[in-house]
Amino acid sequence: MFKSFRIKLFIVFLITTLFVSGVSIYFVYLIALNSQLIGLKKTVVGIASTTVLMIEPEEFRQIDPDNPVLSESFIKINNLLHDVLINNPDIRFAYTLIGTKDPNICKFVADANYFGRTVMSEEDIKDINYYVHNIPELREKIAFSQPVATKSLYKDKWGVQISGYAPIKDKVGNTLGVVCIDLSAEKIASFQKYVTIWTVVIFILDLIISLILSIIISSKVSLPILKIIEHTKVISEGNFKSKIEIQTKDEIKELADAVNQMIDKLDYMFLDLTKTQSELKLTNLDAINRLALASEYKDDATYQHLNRVTAFSRVIAEAYGLPEEDVSIIELVSPLHDLGKIGIPDNILLKPGRLTDEEYEVIKDHPIIGYNILKESLSPYLKKAAIICLTHHEYFDGTGYPYGTKGEDIHIYGRIVALADVFDALTSKRPYKEPMSLEETVEIIKKKRGIQFDPKVVDAFLSCLDEIKKYKKFYEDNPVKVKREMENEMVDRVVEE
Repeated sequence: MFKSFRIKLFIVFLITTLFVSGVSIYFVYLIALNSQLIGLKKTVVGIASTTVLMIEPEEFRQIDPDNPVLSESFIKINNLLHDVLINNPDIRFAYTLIGTKDPNICKFVADANYFGRTVMSEEDIKDINYYVHNIPELREKIAFSQPVATKSLYKDKWGVQISGYAPIKDKVGNTLGVVCIDLSAEKIASFQKYVTIWTVVIFILDLIISLILSIIISSKVSLPILKIIEHTKVISEGNFKSKIEIQTKDEIKELADAVNQMIDKLDYMFLDLTKTQSELKLTNLDAINRLALASEYKDDATYQHLNRVTAFSRVIAEAYGLPEEDVSIIELVSPLHDLGKIGIPDNILLKPGRLTDEEYEVIKDHPIIGYNILKESLSPYLKKAAIICLTHHEYFDGTGYPYGTKGEDIHIYGRIVALADVFDALTSKRPYKEPMSLEETVEIIKKKRGIQFDPKVVDAFLSCLDEIKKYKKFYEDNPVKVKREMENEMVDRVVEE
């Protein structure tokens, strides 16, 4: 989901910081609340326990909660509860309860609210039952065995309060009832609200601080790593002179130093590889030149033809829009397009007059001969030359030889060299013919557009015709010089590459 190391680091640090600080704030919040709550519980339980000490168990036993006529014992305990109530303004209710067979119901026995009465009203009798299903301390009879307070604050129609209970026991330890004190907890409720608000405020401030720290720390940690990544991208583009400068003194610095050492080794290896590649290209070029020499060994005019076809092919390939790599390959290997002619008998190859049909069929074998010579070569250049050997006599409409390949199934190298070869053949003197004029040759090529030649290659040829004319004139005027300069130029280009 998150691909950036910096973002991942930011998120991890932010979550960790928020978790640690959040847990800390939460525990401080709980401690602050619990300290107040524990104090309040001790207070209410203390009041209930003290009240129990002031009640005579036997007097409490004599009270009949179902009798509307209040007994002397009832009035005495009632007055006692009333005194407890008025002496502590935070006490809301002070009363006593006894249990019933139903664990969810207790009965009121004495209540500070009955102060001053001698007879219970019908309403009092009606409300004598106290439903304790939501008070576990009473429902589970815990308060009947030991002093206890409700676990937490609770809110009813009289407000927020907490209750404390203490059992009334006789001399032998039997529980007779329970003293109940309901203590107002409005102050602690306000304190809880105050603490909660400030806890939220502190958490928000903590969030802001955590965000700022996360941004600063993630940036500080990730920037050196991002710097290393950027440098590795530069290295991948072949720049082995770039060095990574990291100011830290940690593992990232060690990583940067290791990468710098790797760059130095790669630089050395790259230089060595470049030298090896140059030597290999020179070897390939030398092999190509030697094969070209072999193909023209019997006829120096053939060599001049190869030079011109090479130059024309390069110009047409550039005009066609081929990538520079393909243009260079065509220039390097196009001299081998007629290599197969070394397998043609001299009496046919060097015949001064026109060839017979049988002799022409023999000549038509030279593309396959050249292809078979080169196809198994380990050199990628000679493999390309094999393609040109095989395809430079194929026609765009499929009527050429040796296989009648048509259209764009003919390799583009073969389509380009085919036109350059025919152009030079028509405009050059041969033993059996005089050279044709440039104008006539161009018209023939136009007529053969889409038949013998690729229309796009013809268009490229026509677009660079002026440059081709300059090359042709230059070759005619300087045949020997051109031969030597072309060889040197090819060697220089290979060395530069």
